[in-house]
Amino acid sequence: MKLLSLSLAGLLASLPSLQAEESFANYLPGDCAVYFESFNKKGLIPSDYADLFLNQASSHLEAAEDLADEEAIGEVVMNMGNHLVVAMGGEANDLVGEGGKTMQELSALVSGGQMEFLLGLVKSFAEEGKTPNEALTDYDPSDAIAGIDKFQVGFFLDSLTKDNRLALPSTYLALRPGDKALDEIWGKLEELTDAAVAEEDFEMEPVSLTEGKWPRRGLKTKEDASLAADLREWWESASPAERGPMDAKRFEKLEAALASFRFSLMWAKVDGWLVFYAGNGPESFRLEDDVAASLASDGKLKELTKLGENADGWMRWRVSKDLLEGLPAWLDDSSSYQAQAMALSTHTDLKNQSQMTDAFYEIAKSRRLLARRKVEDDWYGIGWLENGLRIETRGGMRNPGLDYDAKWTMGGGADSAGSFMKAHWVADSSREKWSFAQTEATLNLLTAALDEWLPEGMVPPGVSEGLPG
Repeated sequence: MKLLSLSLAGLLASLPSLQAEESFANYLPGDCAVYFESFNKKGLIPSDYADLFLNQASSHLEAAEDLADEEAIGEVVMNMGNHLVVAMGGEANDLVGEGGKTMQELSALVSGGQMEFLLGLVKSFAEEGKTPNEALTDYDPSDAIAGIDKFQVGFFLDSLTKDNRLALPSTYLALRPGDKALDEIWGKLEELTDAAVAEEDFEMEPVSLTEGKWPRRGLKTKEDASLAADLREWWESASPAERGPMDAKRFEKLEAALASFRFSLMWAKVDGWLVFYAGNGPESFRLEDDVAASLASDGKLKELTKLGENADGWMRWRVSKDLLEGLPAWLDDSSSYQAQAMALSTHTDLKNQSQMTDAFYEIAKSRRLLARRKVEDDWYGIGWLENGLRIETRGGMRNPGLDYDAKWTMGGGADSAGSFMKAHWVADSSREKWSFAQTEATLNLLTAALDEWLPEGMVPPGVSEGLPG
């Protein structure tokens, strides 16, 4: 690690300043999910903050008794240059949406299992007189698993792969050193790679791609069939019940994805830029030699930068419409409430089973509606320093609680008051209705639960009368 930090310290020295209008977006694929670019005339880490960073680094180095790296870190910090780009490839467009669905499906599995588990404990306590500790000891977890919706498990498995590959977004990081520094960095990376590969227990192997305009070098994990083999061994020994929703088609997709997975770390020289890549396989390291096919093809990033062209620093970004449209999946937790309703629906012995089940389904419906979002277009934005911090964004996701079509009627009043700041909006009436419905269903659920499980003498007056028919 010491060798690596010392080498990078010298390599990153003498990075030149970069003109604000230059962009690595010219070389990235047009389907990139996220693009972030930062520029500062005073350097990526201005000298005003560099001392604070170095002091913190020094304290950690002293604690580790590794003072030899302090000077190297200082050189790296002070010579990072003016420009930094971080981007995520198009794989993230699907991963965000599918990842949200996966998270919610897993949450639903847990919620349904927990409900089944709690109902089993209550039943053991009420019918058999067992203490909570005794009930926990005697409870069979398979009872909870039996109440889980197997379709949800299947959807979870489907979201793990795409085109027989594990879903892992490509990640890019780019700097722009001068020609001399770039050549030195490239040579040192070659030396470090050769030294690492020479280690007997090193788990990666060198890879080189020469096709295209820019050669790419780097490392990828060695072929390892153990994960796919373990999956096949389980598949061949498992009974149909144990396989659950893992049918032959899903098994083959997951096996192929595990067998082909190769984590790769690579780098390339691209017209004076130094770009690093991390992702699933060298073939996912994509670069465009035609601006018309690149992320910068529509000119919107360059247009935004004109707003801050006189500023000492700016940062601009672009998030794809596809990725934004996947975000509501992270907000829609209706499946968890549905899973709890399904677990309750099997316990027909409960007095208020129907009311509680209906309440859970009503909450699920409201949660699904409240998670809706309207995405206008790709989201572009820029923030810059010019007499303070200024931010402007275009496109993106609308605020779901606002009615954008309603006419403003109170703007003049705020102006006449002589205020230095005003906030003016009209709430979306449909969304308010969904919120009220969710609150009402939650109160109905609470009322039914109190009447169901509280001892008769402890039930607040009027609770049972307030239950829906």
